[in-house]
Amino acid sequence: MSFFCCSPTSAQKEFFLKGYAGFNASQISGDDLFGFNKFGAYGGLGTGQEFKDNMSWELGLLFSQKGSFSGRENINNFKYLLNVNYIDVPIAYRYFFKIVSFEVGPQFSAMLNYREDNVQGPANDPRKFSRFEVSAFFGVRYDINEKVGIMARFTNSLLPVREHRSGAVELWNRGQYHTVISTAVVLNF
Repeated sequence: MSFFCCSPTSAQKEFFLKGYAGFNASQISGDDLFGFNKFGAYGGLGTGQEFKDNMSWELGLLFSQKGSFSGRENINNFKYLLNVNYIDVPIAYRYFFKIVSFEVGPQFSAMLNYREDNVQGPANDPRKFSRFEVSAFFGVRYDINEKVGIMARFTNSLLPVREHRSGAVELWNRGQYHTVISTAVVLNF
């Protein structure tokens, strides 16, 4: 009957709940703009479980604004804003080293809506965004204390989110991809 007994070494670790509040700095490839110029909201909830003293997995449900921005008006009257709203579901594997942890994993996203404007107003681009995005991420988190931490995460699309304006497709460049740097305050509940 000892098969059904629990011991301290076989006891299940408790689930935890976290809150995230921060912002994204993002860009999209193929828009002829450079730099992480588009800022947007980033936040939501996450849960997970430690499976060793220095390792855990986490599942998040986050609102995330991505896109591209250029506020410059030049001789070509170039002004551009792309705002794409997503629900992100990251699945993180975290490795703890004292008060710092490192994370890596896939992320699955569902697009809520998007808006694309240029100097004339709403852009009438016939290219549509994919409703879903598949990405990979890595990040680092610093725990200030047991209740509060800060994190930075780098995320890049693995599959294109829409085709290039020219329709060109190359071996590794099959369309436009989101690249995002997220920073957030992490609250441990």
